[in-house]
Amino acid sequence: MRLTKARELSSIDPDLDPYLFGHLADGNLHIVLNAAGADMTPEKTAAVEAVLYHDIVWKGGSFSAEHGIGTKRVHSLSEMADPGKLELMKQIKKTLDPAAILNPEKVIATTPSP
Repeated sequence: MRLTKARELSSIDPDLDPYLFGHLADGNLHIVLNAAGADMTPEKTAAVEAVLYHDIVWKGGSFSAEHGIGTKRVHSLSEMADPGKLELMKQIKKTLDPAAILNPEKVIATTPSP
């Protein structure tokens, strides 16, 4: 993590200590903080996410990896993902789950096909 990002996180909470690890071959990075999300206020969570996600899109990255985004990151997906990518995700979901019974309304909002 660039030193400036660490400083930005420190300005939010001096006790935040990010740990980064990843996959050398594909460039995926995972960021773990020493603070449980449940212990952070929504405002602090939003501030931390703004720091961590700020440069990702214009550098050609995204905030998700091979594990998917999970329900905690749905808002970030809708804010940051390419609209074409979101539409493709909806079409794949509708094709594979026309009855909308698999994890309904979790990540991709769908309605059952007629």
